[in-house]
Amino acid sequence: MLHDDELTPEERAAFDMLPLQREPSSLLEERTVLALRSEGRLRARQSRAWMGTRWVIAAAAAVMVYLGGIATGQWLSARETATALASIERNNAMQAAMLVQRTGSAYAQAIAALAHAPDSPDGRYLLQGREVALTALYAAANEVVRMAPDDPVVVRILQVLDHERDHADTTKTATHRVIWF
Repeated sequence: MLHDDELTPEERAAFDMLPLQREPSSLLEERTVLALRSEGRLRARQSRAWMGTRWVIAAAAAVMVYLGGIATGQWLSARETATALASIERNNAMQAAMLVQRTGSAYAQAIAALAHAPDSPDGRYLLQGREVALTALYAAANEVVRMAPDDPVVVRILQVLDHERDHADTTKTATHRVIWF
């Protein structure tokens, strides 16, 4: 190695004019990349068009996954909602059936109590109780016919009640005076 004191002033000036760093030529870079690829240390370079296409495909896949997640969530939510509504309807029907059972039992007990109760001397409370019982039975039979229109028992009950009402209207005498305004 040379020391600074061994250089002539012209050599020293020429040496100082040299750049401290130097970029390799593009030819050197290409040869180095080619050598590395031939040894299998570098993969082949992909074109810019393919790189852009990959981004488009990746974005489309992300959108599809997102939309698929939304659709799946809505489907699961709708299925759970339908299940919950069916459960509520089933519970409501069960509760309604239990209410009919309790109310029917209370109706039958009230009629039995009315039948065994002492009546007023003119018999008006017993007659009024009978009328109310038949009206309630008529209303209940009408509702049962709406549920099961072809039920012959309920249809027959309604026919008998209709006949009873028609018969009662023709035999009833006017006991009350109504004044219309």
